[in-house]
Amino acid sequence: MLQRRFAWTLLGIAALFLSGGLHPARAQSESGRRLSVEFEIMLGNVRWMLAPTTAPLERKGLHARLASALSYLGITARRYLDEQGIVNTGLLRQIHTLRAEFKAGDSTALEMHLQNLAEAYPIDLRGILPLIVTPKRLRVGRRLYRKDCWSCHAYPGNGREYPAPDLFRTARTEPRREFAARLIGGVYGNFYTSMENPLSDEQIASLFAYFVHDQPPSTR
Repeated sequence: MLQRRFAWTLLGIAALFLSGGLHPARAQSESGRRLSVEFEIMLGNVRWMLAPTTAPLERKGLHARLASALSYLGITARRYLDEQGIVNTGLLRQIHTLRAEFKAGDSTALEMHLQNLAEAYPIDLRGILPLIVTPKRLRVGRRLYRKDCWSCHAYPGNGREYPAPDLFRTARTEPRREFAARLIGGVYGNFYTSMENPLSDEQIASLFAYFVHDQPPSTR
C-alpha cells in the first residue's frame, strides 16, 4: 500500500511539473492564484470535516462546500491552463481523481491528494506572509473588521451548518497559509452570504495582523 501511494505521489509530481505547477517564484496570475487558493481551502475543509470536534451540522455544511468547490474546480483549472498556454497536462485528470475520491467517501486519499496539489501550486503570499504587524495595519484591520466582518462574526455560530467562525481564534489556531487563503478567497457561507474577495493584499495583511495581535470590539 505504501509503495502504491509513493508511486502515485511521484507520478503526480511529474504531472504537476508538466502542467506548470511547482513554480512558486513565478509571478502568479489571477487565475493561478484562484486555483491555488481553492486547493488550500479545500484541504483545510477536508481536515476540518474529519476533526472529531466538528459538529454534525458543520460537517454537513463542509461536505456541501467541498461538493460545490469540486463542481467548478475543473473550470478554474482550465482558465489557468488556457492563460498559461498549456495543452498537455495531468492536472484535469487529477481533478477528476479528486471527484472520484470525494464520491467514494475516501477522505484520507482526498486529503493526501489535496496536500500534494496545495504544495505543487503554492499561493503567492508575498505582501501578506510573513505577517508584519504595524500600528497602521492594526488601525486599518480594526476599521475593516467593523465595516465588513463584524455583523456576521461578532457572534460566532459554531455548530451550525454554515457557521460564521470566530476570526480571532481561527487566525491564531489555523495554519497561516490556510487562513490567508480563506481571506483571499472571500466569504464562504450559503448562497446568500458568499461573495468575492473585495480586499487588496495590504488590507488582508491588515486584517490578519488585527486578528492575531488585537482583541475584538465589545459586543455590549
